[in-house]
Amino acid sequence: MKKQKIIIIVSLLILFFLALTSFLFNSPIKSSMTVEAGTTLSVRDFYKLDFLKNVHLINVRDMNDLENYRTDTPGTVPLQFLVNGKASVCALTVIDTVAPTGDVHDAVIIAGDKCTKKDLVGDINDATSVKISVTGPRAYNTSLAAGLYPVKITLTDAGNNKSEYNNYIYALPVKKNTKIELGSDTIKASQFLKKGGGADFDIQFSDEFNPDDYVNNIGKYTAKLLLTYKKDNKYKATITLPFTVADTKKPKIIGAEDIEIYKGQTVSYRKNVFVRDNQQGEVRLQVDADDVNINKAGKYTVVYKAVDDAGNKASKKITLTVLSASENHTDAVKKYAKETLAKIINDDMSDIEKLRAIFDYCHDTISYTGESDKGNKINAAYNGFKTHTGDCFTYYAIADELLTAAGFDDMMVERDKTGTRHFWNLVKYQGEWYHFDSCPLLKGESFVPFMVNDADLLAFSEDYGKRYPDESHRNYYSFNPDKYPDRAKESLR
Repeated sequence: MKKQKIIIIVSLLILFFLALTSFLFNSPIKSSMTVEAGTTLSVRDFYKLDFLKNVHLINVRDMNDLENYRTDTPGTVPLQFLVNGKASVCALTVIDTVAPTGDVHDAVIIAGDKCTKKDLVGDINDATSVKISVTGPRAYNTSLAAGLYPVKITLTDAGNNKSEYNNYIYALPVKKNTKIELGSDTIKASQFLKKGGGADFDIQFSDEFNPDDYVNNIGKYTAKLLLTYKKDNKYKATITLPFTVADTKKPKIIGAEDIEIYKGQTVSYRKNVFVRDNQQGEVRLQVDADDVNINKAGKYTVVYKAVDDAGNKASKKITLTVLSASENHTDAVKKYAKETLAKIINDDMSDIEKLRAIFDYCHDTISYTGESDKGNKINAAYNGFKTHTGDCFTYYAIADELLTAAGFDDMMVERDKTGTRHFWNLVKYQGEWYHFDSCPLLKGESFVPFMVNDADLLAFSEDYGKRYPDESHRNYYSFNPDKYPDRAKESLR
């Protein structure tokens, strides 16, 4: 009995093994299968029994290149496998039940441009092909005026699954390329707006953009700006715009004025002449005086020329008049200056002490009379040295001779307002220019215009004019700053 049971069990095992072997070798592939679109397939996915997915059946061959097979189109297709040399077919059904998603966002365009679907939709996540539809402003993909436009964006995949988004098109009234002049005080966000474009939007630079980093460097750059829709401040858009910093301005030749000399007198063409330009660094100044004959009386043309690094050119012509006057005081003035300096300065003095000694000499030893020869600096200085009298032009002229003889650069400043004329000196000290006026003020004034900056000079001038509103004292130190080199920021005390 026991032996009979063993025989039965063994027989059953043999039959099971034979049945399983027949199954594995004859019909292991499913007749149909359904998968979600985007599923990656392998041969083992088609085995009828799940536990076989971990087994490689050597009698089954893939005839569909499943490694590269795409399941991105819903529908049913027959797939063939080779089982023991015979074709076995599985009906594969691809379904799509997952709605598409994507990088859908507000579009930021320049007013006047077209908005495209690419401006609104970036990468799309879906296993099937997806159609994009946009509804909102009529003909959104034609030229749009500046404004804020609501749009509805629908993503529809091959399985007719839909995702809907509500977004906006920002049509911004900005320039496609803004040009900034080199050396500008700064770059303003409003410069990126088209003319009249500020009606609907406020514009400002983003926090990470510092315009002052670019104004002194020629080149092409990008700026990041934030625009806020005025009608509802919650609508904000950022945009990156190109801009160019360029040098298109000609340099300015300052201080080149007509000159008068006596026959035989040497000429300092560059004295008090300088070039102002928006580029940093010095611009070379050329002087063409080849036709001048200082030994022959007459009028001659002198041409000043300047070219900056960007190739912008400037020129200015002046007239040099050579006088044949019977009396030439040039040598006498030089002698007076040399003798005076020998009395008031010495080698042990610092430069600022020498400057103050010259200031005090002019201020204290010349008596103000209100008269001078304003047509000729040499004559004014000669008469001032000789008589110790004169007016503001005399003080300027004597100070100029003494400063030049002592090795200092200086130039004349003239009041630019209507009324009586007034003259004083600008003096260069340690690379910076200072106001220097040795002409006495009214008695009782505590202000000393020695080596002072614009702010202190003009503050006194305003107060002085209020207290003495006549034409001689009103706008006493008013001058055109563009005609002179940049002055020091701080006064010397």
